[in-house]
Amino acid sequence: MRDIVCVILAAGQGKRIQQGEKTRQKVLLKLRQKPMLGHVLETVASVGIERVIVVTGHQSEEVKQYLRQWRKRLHIETVRQKLPRGTADAVRQAESLLARHRGDVLVLYGDTPLLTERTLRMLLERHRAQKNTCTLLTTMLEDPTGYGRIVRNGQSEAVSRIVEEADAGADEKAVKEINVGVYCFQSRPLFDAIKEVKPDNRKNEYYLTDTITILAGKRKMVRSVVSRDRYEVLGVNSPSDLTKVRRAFSKTSSHS
Repeated sequence: MRDIVCVILAAGQGKRIQQGEKTRQKVLLKLRQKPMLGHVLETVASVGIERVIVVTGHQSEEVKQYLRQWRKRLHIETVRQKLPRGTADAVRQAESLLARHRGDVLVLYGDTPLLTERTLRMLLERHRAQKNTCTLLTTMLEDPTGYGRIVRNGQSEAVSRIVEEADAGADEKAVKEINVGVYCFQSRPLFDAIKEVKPDNRKNEYYLTDTITILAGKRKMVRSVVSRDRYEVLGVNSPSDLTKVRRAFSKTSSHS
C-alpha cells in the first residue's frame, strides 16, 4: 500500500452538530477520548498507508496541532481550503503535493470514525484487482434521504454517476444505494477530471461526485464495493448522526 496516498477531508466546522456547545472543528470532536480524525487515521495506518494529506479549513491550526502527535507513525502533510467551495475543490488543494505521484489516491472524510480496516482493505484490493479508474464505497439504506444516490449503467455493475439529494429527481430519490464518501482513484485521471468539474448545482459548489460522471463519460471503469454495515460508513453531519455513532462505539471494542 506504499504507493497509495490518502487524502482526508477535514475542513468542516460542524455547526449543526454542536448545538449548545463551544463550536470547534468537527473532526476534533471526541469519541472514546479520541478525536474522530484520530480514529480515521488509525484505520488508514492499519492498512499500511504511510503518506497522508489532510485538507483543513475551519480552525486549521487546531487540526495541525493535533496532527503533530501522528508524525512518528505517518508522513502527514496539510493543505488548507480557504473557502468552503465543495469537495472537489478540497481535493484539488492536494494536487500540487501529488504532482509526481503516479499511484492511487484514497479519499476519505475525517468524520467517519467507524470505518474498519477490513472494509478499507477490501476496497483497496478490489480497486487493484479490477484495475478500476475509481472504486467507491456504498451502502444500502431504507431511508436514503440526504445522501447522494448511486446510478448505474443499465444492468452493468459499473457506476455512471452520483446524484446529490438537492439535485435528485423522483426516480433518483427512490434509489436506496448511497454514496458514503470513500473513494480510491487513479491519481492522474482524478485530477484531470477535477479540472472539468463545474459548480452547476443548487449549492453552487464543486462536487467530487461529479468526477464519477466525467470518468464514466470517458469510458473509464468506475465500480463500487457495498458495505453491509450501514453504521460503519456513517458520517457525522447532524446531532442524530453523532448520537448514532456514539451508540455504535458503546457496542464495540474495535475502536478503543
